[in-house]
Parts: sequence; structure tokens; C-alpha cells
Amino acid sequence: MQGIATRRVSYTANTLTEREAGTDPKALFDRWMNDARASHDRIHRVAPTVLLPPEQGWFGTVDRETGQPSGTPAVVESSDDEGLVLRLALGNRAAAHLRDNPRAAFSFFWPDLQRQVRFEGLAELLDSMDPQPLAGSAPLAVEGPAKVRGIALSAAEAVAYSDELLHAYLLAVHEAYARLHTEQPDLPQIDPFAMRLATARPIEPQGGSLDGEREFGPSQRVVLVKNGPGDPGILFFTNYQGRKGRDLAANPLAAVSLECPLIGRALEFEGTVDQVLRTRSVAYFLTRDWQSRVGAWASNQSEVIFGRPELLLKAIGYALRFAPQGGPPCPPHWGGYTVSPTACWQRELGQVANATLDASPDGAMRVRLHPEAWEFWQGRKSRMHDRLRYELAGVAGYRRERLSP
Repeated sequence: MQGIATRRVSYTANTLTEREAGTDPKALFDRWMNDARASHDRIHRVAPTVLLPPEQGWFGTVDRETGQPSGTPAVVESSDDEGLVLRLALGNRAAAHLRDNPRAAFSFFWPDLQRQVRFEGLAELLDSMDPQPLAGSAPLAVEGPAKVRGIALSAAEAVAYSDELLHAYLLAVHEAYARLHTEQPDLPQIDPFAMRLATARPIEPQGGSLDGEREFGPSQRVVLVKNGPGDPGILFFTNYQGRKGRDLAANPLAAVSLECPLIGRALEFEGTVDQVLRTRSVAYFLTRDWQSRVGAWASNQSEVIFGRPELLLKAIGYALRFAPQGGPPCPPHWGGYTVSPTACWQRELGQVANATLDASPDGAMRVRLHPEAWEFWQGRKSRMHDRLRYELAGVAGYRRERLSP
């Protein structure tokens, strides 16, 4: 478990500038999907069980009564001007949630490219038994023959959570990837302990609430599991003042998904979230490299910034400030959270590579997500990541903003 807590991944040289991104989020998404498919195909030829198919993401909803976010694997099968058509894995709670609260989130994570795309918007249930794309929709833009690949997922099976269950899973993943990189050292570095995290923030209903109840809007991102020996629950570290920190301060509930095609298993959790002791946060922070510690001070996570130079200038200022002290201390706004699962599910998974999806099995769901916001995340060295967010601004189209990582 110690190797999990201290694992580091080198970031690629990929960037995301405003010029590269352009003003149309769908066009950028199509380009990134093409990149993900090309990268997946290269890796799949030599290591077919390392990556999830690039079309597979994670769909999130919220229980309106409790504020508990929930997530399930989903495959995007087509897109049009109205949004994305998704097919959800069996064993999810999305249908019940969407009847009371149509707000939803969806995200992709392509670890080989160190990229994420996150969507937030309104979702509608479609005909669950029709496997064909809807009229007016089209397969995602892709160079070459259009294809929608998925992964064979068993229905979610409820299991009793224990720290031993989690630790055994993490250890199996750690050992599998250690063997893989010993046997195939030229493969791109992929952090197998990246987990999907969903939170939900209270929002004011449009037109006000007639029954006095709050509504919740989900959001998603990928964070790294950092459990060390003896750590209970699921441990991760972040900026407390960022979007997820603000969500958790208002509503300390989360959903988590760990997926590892290399061992053919996935674990899903829902539970409560608490900040860890300050001493634990400081101890971990001081194991991070010097540049990442500077980045934690320079970044006011999720706040709008004028451009990347603003972030770099702040980093230089903090580097000069802390150099005489031997390095940056742990910021007061930075630390760890523990997710204490109240529910746990597991799935078996296996690759369905280079094949179109078969007809929907009984009970499968399809939804259309109408995005109101798109966010593109490109991993960079020293945690100085690129984040561009496009938010719907009426007839004017989308407003683009750069966010602090």
C-alpha cells in the first residue's frame, strides 16, 4: 500500500491553448475523441486489456431527496446539435433520479493522453430497447469507419464494504500494473489509481422551489487514490476551495468508481466524506515534489483566470518566496478527504474491442444529455494543468473561460 500512496506519473508534453481549443466545444471534443481512438488502437495492439474503450465514460445523477450523487458506466453512441446519446450499464439508479431531477453529468477520462472531458446539463430518458441511434443524430465524428466500442459489463452486484475489500483490490491493481510495465516498459505511463469522483452541489431551482426543497446538480472529475497502510476508507487530496471542495462543504456526500480492465473488475461506492486530520495532510504534502507543492499555492482551484501566464507568474512568485525556507509548506486550503462508503457494488468487466455494440440487453437504458457546460482538462507537469470551460450563454453560444487547475 505504501507504493500506492507515493506513486508518481510523468506528464506528457500535450498542451491546451485557447488557439488550439477554438470557440466550438463540440469541434474540440470531436478532435479529442479522434486522438483518444487513435491512441487506444495503438496501445490495444500490444496490450489489449490496459485501457477502457475511449467511448466509455461515467454518467452521474443525484437523488433529489438525499443529495446523494450516483454514477454508472456509460457509452456514448451518437451526438447531434442537442447533445450526446448515451447507453448506460445495467444496475444503476439513474432512472429513478432523473424522474425527480433531470440534472446530470458525464465525463471521459483518457489516461494515456492525460485528458478529461466533463459535461454538465439536463438529461432525458429515451427508449431503452431501441439499439439504433435516434433520428437526426449521427455517430461521433471520427476519422475512418464510424464505430462505437463498449466494454462488457456485468450488472452491478451489491457487496458489503470493508477496508480489506478495498485494500485487496488496490493491491491487485498495483501488482498487475507492476508486472505489465516490467514486461512492456515502452507503454505510456498510466496511473491505475485514478478514480472517478462525483459530488453534488445544492442549487436554486429555476423559478424558485414550490415545495421548499433544494435541488442538486452533479459534477465529476478524476482524482488519485492515495491510501497508505492503515488508512481507512478511500483517501484523496485536493484544494478545499475548488469546485469539489465547495460541493463537499455544502453536501458531504460522494460517489466513487474504480475501474481496472487489466484485472477485469470495477468497484463503485457511495458514501459520506470527511476531511482528514491536518497532520495527515501535511505529512503527505511534504512527500510531493517541489514544483507540485509550488503549484498548490499558485492555483486558486476552479477560479477563472485571464490566461496561463497569470498562473505561471504566481508560481514564480511563490517559488521565490519559499526558496529560503527549503520549500513550500502545506497550504491551509489544501488537504485530504476520506470517503466512508455506505454502499458498495462490484462489476466484472471484459473488453469488447473494435466491435459495434450489440442490441441493448433487457433493462439497458439510453439517455440524451443536453450539455450546458463542457470542460476540457489536459494534464501538465507540476500539476499546472490546463482547464478550459465552455458554458452556454443563450443565443450567443458558449462562453469560454480558463480555470485555475
